[in-house]
Amino acid sequence: MASRSTNASICACGVGDECDRFLGTPRRVVRWVYPPTACSGGEAGGYTHAENFETRRALAVMRYSAKHKQKTHDRIVARAARLFREEGYTRCGVDAVMRAARLTPGGFYAHFRDKDALLAEALGHCRTDAARFIASAIADGQDPLMAWIDAYLNPEHLAAPGTGCPLPTLAGEIARQPAKVRQVFTKTVRAYIATLGALHPRQRGSRRSDAAIATIASLAGAVLLARAVDDRELSDRILRVVRDRAVPAAPPPRVSRRSPPATRAARPSKARRK
Repeated sequence: MASRSTNASICACGVGDECDRFLGTPRRVVRWVYPPTACSGGEAGGYTHAENFETRRALAVMRYSAKHKQKTHDRIVARAARLFREEGYTRCGVDAVMRAARLTPGGFYAHFRDKDALLAEALGHCRTDAARFIASAIADGQDPLMAWIDAYLNPEHLAAPGTGCPLPTLAGEIARQPAKVRQVFTKTVRAYIATLGALHPRQRGSRRSDAAIATIASLAGAVLLARAVDDRELSDRILRVVRDRAVPAAPPPRVSRRSPPATRAARPSKARRK
């Protein structure tokens, strides 16, 4: 497309290589990009390239608040958290994430150093989702632990990986990621263990966290297998069997190994001695 010079407004976002939103500030524009698409500011408009990128960016910083940039940042993280759980981290690229957030791919690196940095934040978002899920599951249940297990193994959770637990969807890929990403994933696992440990009233001390580990490992594995098989009957059976065995039995009461003290023979009374 041939370039043309005209007066137009410049980008308000300053996060990509393209101008995204009109502000009413006259600037010399070297070309138009058509047709209009969704800009980094979240609104539709014709894209323009400003002649002086640094001036454009400086004006954007002055005119756009940090609150707006954070809102855009959070939207990218939320879309990434969903897509990574639905399609997998390796398969889902940066362009797909930005399109899902209705942003231009060029704006990605104004928010994140690389894709691994996005994954680390997306896992934090997943941890927040998990906390809400647990709170909602145990809100009305008489037995909070069983209420949470029933919700986790529910077919609705099975059918919605994009909004569900990240453990069965991402654990396999996280094991091959850099240390920073694995540290964030570890925080997610520890959060599950702490929450479930508090729901194991029959366990004490280290047994409580052990019981929580057994529970979450069984549930995440069950969901992973139930989603993978192509036999609905087998999938339902996996969930049912794990549900029935998900809660470890309480340990038997400790029996003291100390022998009871020997009873002394009653000494005869003085009258009997006479």
